[in-house]
Amino acid sequence: NGVISIDTETTGLDPIEDHIVGLCIYTPGMKAAYIPVAHISYITNDLVDNQLSKEFLKAQLQRLNDNNVKTIWVGIDNKNVDVLGDNIKCSSKGTEFDIIFSGDDKKYHFETKLLGIHNVYNILEAVACGYEFGIDIEDLIHAVKGVRTIEHRLELKRIGNFYMIDDAYNSNPE
Repeated sequence: NGVISIDTETTGLDPIEDHIVGLCIYTPGMKAAYIPVAHISYITNDLVDNQLSKEFLKAQLQRLNDNNVKTIWVGIDNKNVDVLGDNIKCSSKGTEFDIIFSGDDKKYHFETKLLGIHNVYNILEAVACGYEFGIDIEDLIHAVKGVRTIEHRLELKRIGNFYMIDDAYNSNPE
């Protein structure tokens, strides 16, 4: 159908020091897929079997580039992007931030119950796709505000006068 969404999964948020360890791919009407690349076992410190090589991944991404597939860049620290996340603030209510689209001087304010800078990146990617397909910005703002946390995945819980971040889902080393 001519549309594909690709999200790189990395070992962190530093574009110089961190490494790609996987790719999430989605195209409308098809099932989404996660492709592992260079996953290392935390137990053995060896590469996990049955993964794509970095060379193969690079060649496939180069094919997309060579065929002039439209790319929409999102970012937070790098201001030279199509969709920029700015003024990010976390609190006991979740995360709030502004989104600025290239060529549009207006800032759009977003709020979510989700925690973590990686979730801001995920939201930027989703909003970028919606914006590209002509979804009204107010509908995107409303949809992001309605996103719920997944149990035990950076779930903010109030216990009396204290807040606890429940990230038990990620407590398994494998």
